[in-house]
Amino acid sequence: MHWKRRYSGTDDLIRALSHTKHPPEELAFYIYEAKTNAERATGVGPMTDLYVVRKGHGPIRLQEPTLAAMKGIRDRLRPTKFQPDDIKALSQLDEFQIIRKLAGR
Repeated sequence: MHWKRRYSGTDDLIRALSHTKHPPEELAFYIYEAKTNAERATGVGPMTDLYVVRKGHGPIRLQEPTLAAMKGIRDRLRPTKFQPDDIKALSQLDEFQIIRKLAGR
């Protein structure tokens, strides 16, 4: 399968965050936040497709309810910081249960 390169600015962020001890919900949120902040730039539209990829497993697409939950957190957080309750809220969603299981968490 051929994957087209669709993102430019998030590659470094993804690499940097992937080497941290942050939970996957928080990492995905920061990537979501970076993408939505980038929408102010010319050429970056509002359509958001986020996938979590783990070595040895296929990509897990974050579905619309998860993106909506992240949007709610983003709207509430401005300009504060991601909180443990935010991790708890996202960790109950299907994709993050799968991601945590794959990560052995």
